[in-house]
Amino acid sequence: MKSSNKMKNKNLDIYFDILRIIACFLVIVNHTNSSVLLSEKSSLIWFVSLTYFFVCKIAVPIYFMMSGALLLKKSDDFKKSLERVLSGMIK
Repeated sequence: MKSSNKMKNKNLDIYFDILRIIACFLVIVNHTNSSVLLSEKSSLIWFVSLTYFFVCKIAVPIYFMMSGALLLKKSDDFKKSLERVLSGMIK
């Protein structure tokens, strides 16, 4: 039973890694795409670039959802979590 849970967690971690790679790629495309959008001419490349620009905006919500999903695995109580956050702020 334990080995099947470990295998399931490994598969889940692989999916999270793939999702991270996709989100990183989307952030890079979003940040490097702005030079095309600043041109005043409307062309096919400009419209494709605009489409990439709006599609890539999904990267930040993906990161937030992954953070929340990975935090669900932890079983810390509120006091322990608060101590960890406050100790990180003090350093």
